[in-house]
Amino acid sequence: MNEDMSKYVVISDREYQTPEGEDPGALKFALGPESYCDAGCAYCGQSHVRGDPGSLHRGAVQRGVTEAIARPSTKVVRVNWLGEEPMMAFEVIGPLSRALVAAASEHGVFYLANISTHGCRLDLRKLRILVEECRVIHYEITLPGPSAGPGAHRAAGNGMPSLDRIMTVLQAALDDSAVAEASFSLRTNVDSGNSEYIGAYIDDLARREWLVNERVSFSLIPSRSWSDGVSAIQPMSAARRPAKAHAERLTGGGTLYIPM
Repeated sequence: MNEDMSKYVVISDREYQTPEGEDPGALKFALGPESYCDAGCAYCGQSHVRGDPGSLHRGAVQRGVTEAIARPSTKVVRVNWLGEEPMMAFEVIGPLSRALVAAASEHGVFYLANISTHGCRLDLRKLRILVEECRVIHYEITLPGPSAGPGAHRAAGNGMPSLDRIMTVLQAALDDSAVAEASFSLRTNVDSGNSEYIGAYIDDLARREWLVNERVSFSLIPSRSWSDGVSAIQPMSAARRPAKAHAERLTGGGTLYIPM
């Protein structure tokens, strides 16, 4: 992989090697089209810098992945759209995805993709484009969690849509035949700052009966504070307790996952 490509695509050596038991014809690529995130989540310890890798980087990525698709041994390609907030680069994901989908079709390769996002930049129009044209069929969405009080993870006044707005888009997606292939993993991070508000939060989600759907899963994920100071690190058990206590309150066709 040349230097230009390595700056734009995050890909580990194991994706090019074939550990025992894995299919050598299945390739995975993790693409990070954006270095900035606009969410401002309280638990995030990353520094976000605005920047555009430029057409040279994008061209290098396209050439590299297209060459991999064209290998005679390649049968399946999965692309994971990652980064700080990949939906900030929606205008980059579209053209690149279409080129990769076309290459996969030309060479008889099965192509699919998923994306990890905070969900605030999704709308039904973009979902239709992502599913129908870009073959992004799975969405890992980190929800903001409790929106009121000191437990709020996303800073007030930063212009981010509310949980209700995200839920409205998801409900519309589940009713839209154009995105019937799409599935959604909804994640909420739980720490000592918001754990006491999780009960009311789960009550709010449970009232949305349409969330009980085989295409939707929900996870409460214990998280630690990011810090160089030991005193700032919160025990994960503080987040696990409310997660376990409310586990049975989201049941049905969907899946609730709580790590133990």
